[in-house]
Amino acid sequence: MTPSGIQKLCERFNFTGSINNQPGNERKSATTPQTDRRIVRTALRDRRRLLANGLRARVPRKKPYLNAKQRQKRLQWATEHLDWKLEDWEKIIWSDETRISIFGSDGIKYV
Repeated sequence: MTPSGIQKLCERFNFTGSINNQPGNERKSATTPQTDRRIVRTALRDRRRLLANGLRARVPRKKPYLNAKQRQKRLQWATEHLDWKLEDWEKIIWSDETRISIFGSDGIKYV
């Protein structure tokens, strides 16, 4: 914890007798629940306005990109096993993590 953080905790304790956050000190919402409902209703009714302003639905990436360290490790592993023979590979048990849906597809997720 930083010195300024410790100082703020001490000030809070001296003022309230506790280091816990006080109720009601959370950030206020910029919109009311009524405005939120109106935004959703408008978006559902007139999707062309969203598209005209560049707000399109996207399918999320299936996997995050590899960072430089992960790429380096994969390359190192591949170069270490470059000279393996078929007999060496036959000793390996391969597994694949696959999600199986019993009752139909989960559908496409949009972000």
